[in-house]
Amino acid sequence: MMAIFALLSRLQKEAVTNTTTLRNAIAWSSPLFFRGNDFPYDFCFVPSTLGDDGDPLDVLILMDSPVIPGCVVTARLIGAIEAKQRPKDGDWTRNYHLIAVATHAQLHNTVHSLSDMRPHLLDKIKEFFIGYNKLRNRKFKPQKDAGPRKARALLEAGIKAFKKT
Repeated sequence: MMAIFALLSRLQKEAVTNTTTLRNAIAWSSPLFFRGNDFPYDFCFVPSTLGDDGDPLDVLILMDSPVIPGCVVTARLIGAIEAKQRPKDGDWTRNYHLIAVATHAQLHNTVHSLSDMRPHLLDKIKEFFIGYNKLRNRKFKPQKDAGPRKARALLEAGIKAFKKT
């Protein structure tokens, strides 16, 4: 189980700046979305973590319904998308998108790994991230999928990296 601070939700596509008693969170701005190009699930970040790209670790949470930005969601990790990304004229960096299921989610209560998800859902999520990064003038290339253990190791490495700052 882990606590996750929801930043962007299907209900609202604006960045929210909020400091919680749980962690200090850093908000970032979202690009303009065209109608029909919404976050497929609630896209959040894990507070008090740091990824190779210098940002908090990203996590996409599968839930029954969207939540408002600024809330804390408890979830279980089911895997991660290991990718590389680069800004328009920058260098490639590793980028990980953790994938989790909200502990209260009834529709996804049997999902404990990426292979338990509906067919093609992981492909749709990857395509979303490719398009999302394109709107932000970045390239995003999924490299491989990781299971729950690797996702947990990525989370622990992100916590360790944050503590060094």
